[in-house]
Amino acid sequence: VVQNAIQRFPGEPWFLQNLINYYIFSGQEQTAIDYLATAIEREPNVAQYHLIKGNLDENQGHYEAALQDFDNALAIDPTMADAMAGKGRVFYNQAVKLNEAAAMITDNKEYKKALEEMNEIFKKSLPFFEKAHEMAPEDRVYLQTLKGLYYRFDMEDKYNETAEKLNNL
Repeated sequence: VVQNAIQRFPGEPWFLQNLINYYIFSGQEQTAIDYLATAIEREPNVAQYHLIKGNLDENQGHYEAALQDFDNALAIDPTMADAMAGKGRVFYNQAVKLNEAAAMITDNKEYKKALEEMNEIFKKSLPFFEKAHEMAPEDRVYLQTLKGLYYRFDMEDKYNETAEKLNNL
């Protein structure tokens, strides 16, 4: 019914938005991405569409597409903290996967090399979470992630400051 409504009322975004949500919540992310492309084509200046597409592209493992989607969202709305954090999350989650893979390496030299690569990816995520925190200082998720990153990189002062901010929220 909603697909029919989209055809009959192409100027009414409500139907398309609800169809996208249906596909997201029913686990059909690729179909949701396809409909998001239609939504973006119809309304290219809706930052939320780009943000959602970025989240879905990331879930699908399309990291470069996700980063571009988050950049598109930020180009439309430079204050969108979720898009900034999304960029950081792409790198963070890639580093987590590298960490999991490194745990299986038995050769010490290869293991050390994998850990160095992983830490470089974690470092790429840090400025995006810092900026997201600046944009939305009350967001606990950004603070918790920053706290973990500061701990990982032995940044004691920033770790303590972030821990205090978390305690005061």
